[in-house]
Amino acid sequence: PNSVNLINVKAFENCTKLTSIDIPGSVKCINDFAFYKCKGLNNINMSDGVEKIGHRAFDCIVNCEKLYIPKSVRDIGSYAFDYIEKLKEFIVSEDNMHYSSENGVLFNKNKTELIRCPQGKTDTYTIPNSVEYLTKGALSSCSLDSINLPSNLEFREIGRGVFMFCEKLSSISIPEGVIAIDNMAFLGCEKLVSVNLPNSLEIIGEESFAQCNSL
Repeated sequence: PNSVNLINVKAFENCTKLTSIDIPGSVKCINDFAFYKCKGLNNINMSDGVEKIGHRAFDCIVNCEKLYIPKSVRDIGSYAFDYIEKLKEFIVSEDNMHYSSENGVLFNKNKTELIRCPQGKTDTYTIPNSVEYLTKGALSSCSLDSINLPSNLEFREIGRGVFMFCEKLSSISIPEGVIAIDNMAFLGCEKLVSVNLPNSLEIIGEESFAQCNSL
């Protein structure tokens, strides 16, 4: 109903038979874990008016192929869109002042931060030269065979779990300038055969390459 202004923590958790939902513009906040493990959910109509999407709000909904982010959204929590196996595309309103999308990938507005690559994206992906920061888990569990990091990448660290469980990834080259690979960065990349490390690298975190059985 249009009188609702908050979807509370775990409000629809494990509603596995829920397939479609319309979120009215009266809703300002979709709270943490709101739709966690709604594995049958394949259609989400999010109206303009939603301002915040909480931590793991749509985690493990599995079947959704497209997600539209309206212009009103200004805060997206960590891991909000993890484990959506069929997701191929984020579509962000051009009028949104905080977020944007390009080739289906979710960024901040000026594309200096890569927030989430959809898990169902396949083949090869080249991260834009504008990107300075990858959020935690930004490309985790992706179906990509190859990921190209630009040589002029400005961020100094491969963040926690960024490429975790990218099970099709076979090789990667870390550009010069990166000084740290954080914990679990490549955890579970089972087909990873080779990694080129830069001279600038000083720190490799715990379990960075754990369960990389082909390396």
